Amino acid sequence: MLKYIIFFIFPLFFLSACQTQKIQLDKQIKPTDNCPKQIEQIDLADIDYLLYANRMIDSMILDKQVKMNYLLSRVTLYIQPIEIDNKIDMDINALNQTIYNRIVRSGKFIIVNSIEQSNYQLLANITLLNIKQNCSNLYETLSLKLKNTDTNNILWSDQKVFSL
Repeated sequence: MLKYIIFFIFPLFFLSACQTQKIQLDKQIKPTDNCPKQIEQIDLADIDYLLYANRMIDSMILDKQVKMNYLLSRVTLYIQPIEIDNKIDMDINALNQTIYNRIVRSGKFIIVNSIEQSNYQLLANITLLNIKQNCSNLYETLSLKLKNTDTNNILWSDQKVFSL
């Protein structure tokens, strides 16, 4: 009986606790985009953005070129808040905090408050893309880039595309 509880009921308890909640986002496309339609109340789980942001940061930390820089000494990093395309209406505070927390927990970087104090800058943005002219294929992209502040070279970048 104990094995039954451990193998069947206990995992179900944790799975039920991990359900994602969907939020309603009102997204509108400006008339200047040649799109006659407006997108309203798209079901998009905000947990998707948080999940992929964590994966992207893990990818950055494990990248060979980035690893070479922080193995010698901890480097300073300025995290620029996420820029949102002006056509997207969403609250990104949780996403900014997730990126910040994941980098701090890694222990690989010293986070600084200004770009002048940093060796590197983490840039992030979310944009709305229209693949076809008739607005039938709309996508949002989450992009992260790690830039050397001295040389302005991009050391690492990653992008996730979300279909709407």
